[in-house]
Amino acid sequence: MGLFDKKYCDICGAKIGLLGGKKLEDGILCKECAGKLSPWFNDRKNSTVEEIRGQLAYREENLEAVKAFNTTRVIQTNPKILLDEDAGKFMITDANIPAHENPDVLELAQVSDTNLRIDESRSEITYEDAEGKKASYDPKAYSYAHNFYLDIYVNHPYFNCMTVRLNDGRILSEDEVREVVIPQKEVTRTVTHTTVPAEPIRDDPYGRSSTPSSNLRRKEPVRTTPPTTTRAHTVTVTKEVNRKTVEIYPVDPTRNPAYLDMLDFAKDLQSYFAQF
Repeated sequence: MGLFDKKYCDICGAKIGLLGGKKLEDGILCKECAGKLSPWFNDRKNSTVEEIRGQLAYREENLEAVKAFNTTRVIQTNPKILLDEDAGKFMITDANIPAHENPDVLELAQVSDTNLRIDESRSEITYEDAEGKKASYDPKAYSYAHNFYLDIYVNHPYFNCMTVRLNDGRILSEDEVREVVIPQKEVTRTVTHTTVPAEPIRDDPYGRSSTPSSNLRRKEPVRTTPPTTTRAHTVTVTKEVNRKTVEIYPVDPTRNPAYLDMLDFAKDLQSYFAQF
């Protein structure tokens, strides 16, 4: 079949557009027929035309089971689990009118096992430094998000697993970043220098020197400049100052009350399915 050849659905015979159609192992399926398959079915490409015909026939019969379904209990998962406890059946859907979506109706006895999955994501908590840039704490601090998923394994000809999320929104936890003020003493030393005159020196009217021969000759009086000296003074000042620092208190997200409540909910749901 060429790229521009006309294509027709091997199930209903409807014409398929140029970029339309869903491939089967030995044929092609239109969008409308594909939309009628079970939402839990994920092996279309490996299915034959006859196998798809068989599933669509099952889906027509399932619609009648949906119309006869009497909801006696709703388990608030995402999507919701609806129970018909009198008939021993369940289906999973968020549709206000289930018949519009045609969710698969199963016997509770078809549940073979369940598995709880807890997905964790972690992101670093940062702050803005003096230059306006993102910086890390030391040690690093993190926030955590958890989602709880329940895989329900079933004995069914067209799929073997149905998955629901147990929590409505993510369960959040984060390390505590606490600002701590530490009082300290700050010592400041200041050194000042003062210039003062030294002891005054008398004028020698005879201009005598330390050499005896030179003292015999009379000279003009010599006036010497009094020398100066520099004195250093140190001033010490002590004052109380408060230094701010940050302390990181790591959290154990598995001790979060919301986390523990969801864990109990998951265990109760697993126990419920295990009794059939």
